[in-house]
Amino acid sequence: MRGLAIGLVVLAVALTALAQVAPAHPANLQRAELDSQLPLPLASISGLVGILLLVHQVWQAQRAAARRPARPAAPALAAETPRRTGDWRADLREAARTMSLEPGASLLLDQAAAPLVLRLEGAPPGRVVRAVEQLGALVATLPTPPRLRVELVGCAAPPSPWHHLVSRALAERLDRGGMKVIPQADAVDVLFLNPDSRWGG
Repeated sequence: MRGLAIGLVVLAVALTALAQVAPAHPANLQRAELDSQLPLPLASISGLVGILLLVHQVWQAQRAAARRPARPAAPALAAETPRRTGDWRADLREAARTMSLEPGASLLLDQAAAPLVLRLEGAPPGRVVRAVEQLGALVATLPTPPRLRVELVGCAAPPSPWHHLVSRALAERLDRGGMKVIPQADAVDVLFLNPDSRWGG
C-alpha cells in the first residue's frame, strides 16, 4: 500500500510538471480533456489519494504498536529481598526456596564449591545476566559471603567472556571493588575481599 501511495503522489507531481513544461504535448491535452470531466483535476485527485493512503498507513502502524503487548519486565530485584525473621540463615533458605529466578536457574546453598551457587542450564546470555542481577540483589541483603559461584551448564557463549558479564551484573547491587571475579571452565567464581565472619569456616 505504501508503494501505491507514493506512486500516486509521484504521478500527481509528474502531471503538474507536464502541464507546466509541455502544455501542448498530446498526453497533456488528453489529461486536460479528462480534467474537464472530473470534479477535480487528475493531478489533485492522485495527490490527495496518495496522501490519504500514507496517512492511513501511519495511523494503522500506530494502532498496531499500541495494541502490541509490552515486553515482560524482568522480575523485580526488590521482590527478592528475604523475609526478615531475625535469623539470616533461615531467611536465606526461605529466599532460595521461594524466589522467582529466571527459567533454567536454581540457587543452591552450602555447596562444596561455594556457600551460594547459582546454577543455570541452557540459558542465553541475557537470561544469565538477569539471573545474576537477581542473585546480586539477594546477596546485598545478606552478610557478605566469602564466595559464590555461577555455574553455566550448556549455556550459549556470549559475545564477551562470561566473567565480564557476571562482574557487570553483580555490580548493579554490589561494590565491584570488593570482589574478585575468576573465570572457570563452565563457571565463574566470585571471591569477596571482606567476607562477614558470621558465615564461619
